[in-house]
Order: sequence, then structure tokens, then C-alpha cells
Amino acid sequence: FGFYGGIDLMYYLGGSETVLGQSVSAHTLMYGLDLGYNIKVAILTIRPLLGLGNFTVSTSPGGASASNLYLEPGVTGLLSFGTLIVGADANLLVLPGINTPTGSTTETAFTIHGQIGARF
Repeated sequence: FGFYGGIDLMYYLGGSETVLGQSVSAHTLMYGLDLGYNIKVAILTIRPLLGLGNFTVSTSPGGASASNLYLEPGVTGLLSFGTLIVGADANLLVLPGINTPTGSTTETAFTIHGQIGARF
């Protein structure tokens, strides 16, 4: 019927910096679900979608981590060449209710990803 459901798992390697003379590193793990609708035009599929899941940032040393709900509305464009699929997506990553020393806030980022895959 054109509906799409998917499972997301992303690991961002992060980075490190020196804070007060000590090296601090951070990385992020995201996992969740995507729900969308496929609009097919010849070899092009356009898929508006919404991602929903958990966003966890871990830091070291100390092993501290913080988790938060994420929402990720966006659109994906896919080109199909037989069993090969190539595409890109553009999304808004929204992290509502992040606790900060001055209260709760919402953080938003624009993300772009490339995709390559095979149809089974």
C-alpha cells in the first residue's frame, strides 16, 4: 500500500577535546523506528518519513551517559537500478526536553545521509 517501516541503528564516532587539562571524548548511539510512505515515479521513490527513538551520548573518562527521546522528520529520495538502490535523505533531528543547568531545552540539527543498498 506504499507504507514503509524500518529500524534505525546509528553510531556516531564523536570526538575529543581537552577540558581543564584533561582529554574528554564523546560518542553517540541512536536506535529507533522509521515510519513513512513511498511515492514512486519511474525509478525514483520519494519517502516522507518520521523517525522516533532513543539518543544516548556517552563520555569518557568516567563513563557518564545521558539518554533522550529523538524525533526525526525528513524525506528520502531513492533511485532503483534493478536490485541496486542509491539514495540520500535530509532530516531534522529534534531532541526535546534536554536537561541543562538553566532548565529544559530542545536541540535541533539538520542532517544529511547517503545510502546504498540492495533489494531482496
